[in-house]
Amino acid sequence: IQFFPIIAAFNVESYGKDSAAVIEVTRMFTGGLPEFTAGGRRATVDATRSFIDKWAGFSRNVNITASQTYTPQAGGGAPTPPGFPPAQPLYFVALSMVLGNLAAIRQTSVRRLLAYSAIAHAGYMLVGFLALGGEAFASLLFYVTTYALTTVGTFGVLGVVEAQVGGDQLKDFAGLSRRAPVLAACLMVFLLSLAGIPPLAGFFGKFYLFAAALKTEGQSLPFLWLVILGVAMSCVSLYYYLQILKQVFVVEADERARPLAVPFLAHAVVVLLAAVIVLLGCAPTWLLTPLQEAIAELGW
Repeated sequence: IQFFPIIAAFNVESYGKDSAAVIEVTRMFTGGLPEFTAGGRRATVDATRSFIDKWAGFSRNVNITASQTYTPQAGGGAPTPPGFPPAQPLYFVALSMVLGNLAAIRQTSVRRLLAYSAIAHAGYMLVGFLALGGEAFASLLFYVTTYALTTVGTFGVLGVVEAQVGGDQLKDFAGLSRRAPVLAACLMVFLLSLAGIPPLAGFFGKFYLFAAALKTEGQSLPFLWLVILGVAMSCVSLYYYLQILKQVFVVEADERARPLAVPFLAHAVVVLLAAVIVLLGCAPTWLLTPLQEAIAELGW
């Protein structure tokens, strides 16, 4: 799965020692999609490919490896028991969820808001990554897949708005529901899914991920406070996602604003992605069950 590198978001040691990792994270995300011309001549598929390439490059630059989980403690101490996550990664996961969400609240640029929220989502994914086990891994793949589809769809809408309006500020989305109602409806699906609102795929992604972490045999207690924190931070994320939707559906557009000329390909891709998110929310087992069966066959 091409989007699986998203779960390897940061390197625990380099994050603590070198702030360049944080700078690289910001640069990779805020670099964004290719610039669109006023007429939208660049194909949406090129923008999507560029975004996927950034995810891949991001995972190569900063990553967490499973080998770090089971290394002996400094000073020759006993290694962490298998299946029991050491404290350092757990604190890092918590830091990712908290800082990512709190930083996103302060953003007026939608691109930067999504970039910082991605750091929080990486923290959610790492809960499943550290939990280990076949069920946790299947839940993680489900989350990664649905999150990737949602993010590509969101950036697709963002790319159209940037091409037509010329900016990615919150105010640039004002009145989008009247200027491009189909895009506005799809954007609502994407953002509510990112926030974890049922019955969309994002809700079940978080539910399965957190449930699998709590069901880790004999080791559910270390994950309990992370799951509680994850639920609380999901509520925080709902606030800033609703700020975007407020501009889209509540705030009136400028009197001189005209309906957006959305390319057919952009419309088709965004609508298809939104439909998949709704479908996986209504029937999540269509994806989760094959993932569980495949992992069981591999003996994980």
